[in-house]
Order: sequence, then structure tokens, then C-alpha cells
Amino acid sequence: MKSKFSRLARTLVLLAATTALPVFGQVYFIDNFENDLYLKATNGSPTQTLNDTGLNGVLQGERLSSIFRDVGTGAVSSFSDLASGVDGDNRLSVTNTASSQSVVTLTYGNSAPVTFDFSAYGAGSTLGLVDWESDEHSPGAFVKFDLTLTSGVNSATQTLNLTKYSADPYFLLSSFAGINFAAIDKITLAFDTSNVGADFSAESFVLVAIPEPGTYAVLIAAAVLGGVALRRSRRTASA
Repeated sequence: MKSKFSRLARTLVLLAATTALPVFGQVYFIDNFENDLYLKATNGSPTQTLNDTGLNGVLQGERLSSIFRDVGTGAVSSFSDLASGVDGDNRLSVTNTASSQSVVTLTYGNSAPVTFDFSAYGAGSTLGLVDWESDEHSPGAFVKFDLTLTSGVNSATQTLNLTKYSADPYFLLSSFAGINFAAIDKITLAFDTSNVGADFSAESFVLVAIPEPGTYAVLIAAAVLGGVALRRSRRTASA
């Protein structure tokens, strides 16, 4: 009996030691927006698209970016990911000149399904933007921010209307009904400035891990059983 008990304890300790468990509050980059990019939509070329591969700090190294300028004769809408600020950090930045309005989309998993297992990080985990900033072209202007997750034939979208006063936007994974988080095929961000128009920027797109309580059960079991097994072995040795 003691032998079986000790083997079980050793097995749990080994499992705990070799399992990469998510850390509460740990930030994982979906896109750090550190790769240079510039797209400009004009009256003559209202839609611009670019599919980048081999990117560092981007989920699976690929991002499909597009901008569509839907309003504003002679105006320009631009989407850039260029160095700015004193620290030189890059930012996602969208600018709409004059009365121009645009829709910008970022897609991850365009060429091949996303292979990242989101289910390991807990339904309470969040997807969102870090350091959101926005400027109004007119009072009350906002950016319509859609985040869509797709798995198989199912897709789910969550939406926020963001103004210059908005806090960093995020969505709970649990709010995306019908999605298999272990097999997400595609992630799509859409920024719609058609409500009067607005400029905006963000530093990164991230997952913040909030693991389920049961995720750490293996560690607790390993610690308890390992400790009991150690005490029993000491008693046996001293007997």
C-alpha cells in the first residue's frame, strides 16, 4: 500500500513539474505592434490590404491588415505601426484627416488556423488593448471596436464604443458564446470610425490569463501527497 501511495505521489509531482501552467495575471502578446507597417487609403485607392508573415511578437507571426476609407472626398485615412513617443515604442495608429472616416481590420489566422490553446488560460481571462488613446474630430465621436473569435463554423463578436475618455478595452473569453477556445481558427479586430470620425492608437493587443481554480489542483495534490509520502518514508527509515 505504501509503495502504491509513493508511486502516486511521485507521479503527481512529476506531472506538476512538467506541466506549463498559466500564471495569474500573466500577459501574453497576441500582437505587440512592434513591426513597422504603413497603409494609406485615398479617394483614388479607398481600400489597402497587406498580409505580413514572419513577424516577431505576433501570434503565429502573421497579420492581415486592411483599411477602407468610406467617407471624405480628397481626405486621407492612414493606418500605421511606426515608432512614436519619447521611448520609441511602436503603436497601432489610425489617422483620419478632414472629414474622412475609415474601417480598419486586423486578422490573425488568415492563412492557417490559430494553434494557440486559449482554453488553458481560463474562461475568466481577457483579450484587449493596452494603452488606448483616441482624439475626437467632433464632440461625441467614437470608435466602434469589434472583436470576433471564430472556431469551425461558429463565430462570436463582442463590441465596445470607445471615446477619448474610455479605459483600455477588454473582453472576457467567457462572453464569446459557442466558441471552442482550444481550437480557435481566427481572431479579427475591427475599428470603425464612421461615427463622425476619430483618430486612435493602442500599444498592444494581449491576453491576460485568469486561470480556473481547478488548474492548480495538480500542484496542490502533488504538494500534499508528496509531503505525506516524505513523512512516511522518514518514519520508516527511523523505525
